[in-house]
Amino acid sequence: MSHINCLYISYANDFFIAYESDTIVGFVLAIKESKNFGTISNLLVLQKYSCRGIGKKLLSHAIKHLDTCQIALDCIPGKEKIYENFGFKSYYQTSTFLYERQTNYQTNYYITVSDVSLESILEYKQKMNFLKKTILLLLFI
Repeated sequence: MSHINCLYISYANDFFIAYESDTIVGFVLAIKESKNFGTISNLLVLQKYSCRGIGKKLLSHAIKHLDTCQIALDCIPGKEKIYENFGFKSYYQTSTFLYERQTNYQTNYYITVSDVSLESILEYKQKMNFLKKTILLLLFI
């Protein structure tokens, strides 16, 4: 099952997809954890659709959807400016790990976030492990 399918099935009310015709060009996950706190994750736009405002529209929609006073998100190092333009402030660096039980798999895959594009996530159907460096950003409204 693809990463997008897993997110959609798990968070149907909090997962937003940007399309051009029938093509998925981006998506974002925005989860309201409590009345006063929410998280934004997995904001991705296909590289060939970047610089068209799609990411900004997805982020704006996610912030409106959460309608809360504090929002946290992780971002890829070097992309902080995008979020700072929305009022987010960087607080600290962290690492995010994903574990999936390996059964009947002969190879483990370790991919850094700099090696992964949205295109590869959409096309890659096998289970994988990955480690990525992220930066936690918080927005206080």
